[in-house]
Amino acid sequence: MSKIYTLKIRILTISLLVVYAALATCQTVTGVNVVGPFDQSLNQSTIKSLQAMSVGWVGFTPEYIIDRKSLDVVKEYETDLWTHHIEGYRTFIQDCRAEGLKVILKPHIVVGKTRYDTERLVDTTSWRGDLVPVDVQDWSVIEANYTEYILSIAQLATDEDVEMFFIGTEMKSFIKYRPDYWRQLIADVRDIYPGYISYSANWDNYQDIPFWDALDFIGVNTYFPVNTNRIPTVRATLANWQPIIRQMREFSNHVGKQVLLTEYGYRSIEYAGAEPWLHVGQTPHTESEEKSQYNLLKAFYESIWQEPFIVGGLLWNWPQVSPMCGNTDFTVSDKAAQDLIKLYFDQ
Repeated sequence: MSKIYTLKIRILTISLLVVYAALATCQTVTGVNVVGPFDQSLNQSTIKSLQAMSVGWVGFTPEYIIDRKSLDVVKEYETDLWTHHIEGYRTFIQDCRAEGLKVILKPHIVVGKTRYDTERLVDTTSWRGDLVPVDVQDWSVIEANYTEYILSIAQLATDEDVEMFFIGTEMKSFIKYRPDYWRQLIADVRDIYPGYISYSANWDNYQDIPFWDALDFIGVNTYFPVNTNRIPTVRATLANWQPIIRQMREFSNHVGKQVLLTEYGYRSIEYAGAEPWLHVGQTPHTESEEKSQYNLLKAFYESIWQEPFIVGGLLWNWPQVSPMCGNTDFTVSDKAAQDLIKLYFDQ
């Protein structure tokens, strides 16, 4: 290991100790997940809009595809707004850090939509959480390809002094069938990355992850069903959060780790609290309803966000290019809920 690399690691370690001290005392991760197109000409305007809301952390979610036939992980998917060349991430991260923003890298895997006559993933695999090969021997191929992908992003995190890195997101079946692999992956990541490491579990199985002890935080994508009404009220939603909070608090105490809410958010639609994970493509004919999003986020910030076992979270999502007026997506850009972000991030 070179002297320059060793010095760089020591400097990052010192800065991370400062971050950890803050994380241990309050909801320090006041963050948003930023999505593409990662055009460098848009970086500064995006950063200014985030700073105006008192955002302190920026989450990046490289989302690459696993091919159903070859099991290769496609590292460049240029036509997608979430994913771009690695240099698009690198320059945006550098611009964020130059402005004093902290960074989290949280890689995603997407199951390829292209179908083949002969496939190596089971027919029912469409979401990353259900990833299972037809032939059990192919787990070794998936593992090799996934490791290469994750370590490449971990190297980016190391090169750019990123504060926190996630080894995966919502890989439910992969973890169920191959738990030992994940402990080895954690060790491999720690060999090259000195920062904080976690994993982002889906809301319905965070208690089933067997390796929280090897990570620095419990990461949860927080799409719990919290209200089934057309226009949810803050009062009813607050009450519905209480059993969820109790269960999560007990689990946090049991594991001895604090919880980072790696994704949270609601779309501006009716019934947004019933199945909060549904994206626009799954509800194409839904009308815009900003009050629903506002009330759900207000209840979120007045309940789970205030808990001492929570170190903060990342709002889903903030696009570099604002969508059209009246959109029904998760973004709060130019919507009634946008002012809530600054209000609670400033606390």
